[in-house]
Amino acid sequence: MAKKTPLRITYTYDFHLWGIVTTLKDFQVSWEINKSFKINLSRKQDIEIQSVAKGRQLFFGLFSSHDRFKQGTFYLIANKYYNEYLIPEMKEFDFFLRYDCDASDEELKLLFAGLKAIQPFALVVRVNPNKLKSKHQLIIE
Repeated sequence: MAKKTPLRITYTYDFHLWGIVTTLKDFQVSWEINKSFKINLSRKQDIEIQSVAKGRQLFFGLFSSHDRFKQGTFYLIANKYYNEYLIPEMKEFDFFLRYDCDASDEELKLLFAGLKAIQPFALVVRVNPNKLKSKHQLIIE
């Protein structure tokens, strides 16, 4: 009998991530970021997760925009669906902004400053995705 080897998929989490606290709805957050950074975040199919504990589907809003200058992609990801969280260890954040790009430290500082300057955002924090227990939830295919 042939020996079976399990398939193991490993992901790299080499993207930039910020947590956002705001009372705005997802489309309003998207609009504010679009206006501030002159990008075009548009709604995509929600991230769908099966909750084993609750026995139901959870849907987290997703917006994306391709950065034609840096050849990267922005993703705005909702962290809350009713009383459930995409990243449970980061319940304080309403949204995450993920940026897949090889940006310089200076560019990231400017992006961070721009996010913090958006008036309706109460708090913006840089998050290290490698330290998140449920970081696999941030993989977007």
